[in-house]
Amino acid sequence: MFKGPRRCVHPGSGVCAATACQGLIATTSSHAKTKDLMLTHKFKIGELVRLKQTPATSAPRGPYEIVRLLPPDSDVPLYRIKHKAENHERVAKEIELSRHA
Repeated sequence: MFKGPRRCVHPGSGVCAATACQGLIATTSSHAKTKDLMLTHKFKIGELVRLKQTPATSAPRGPYEIVRLLPPDSDVPLYRIKHKAENHERVAKEIELSRHA
């Protein structure tokens, strides 16, 4: 029945921009998981956020870009974020992030 990847299309929104499915889905159930994942997160992919600084954090100040939505850990949404001054990405909890002004 299924003959390979197909485009993920949400009604009225065009091709799915969810990083988790990369615009392709293998089954309807994987699409539902991706859709649920997007609904639980406060921030969207591509959005600029600030990482709260703590004494233990050696992260640069300034805006970080949301690169990927990750599954929640103990009901706390997780994000993969990237600062333009760093070559690597970081994983941050939603409670550690705030909107960039």
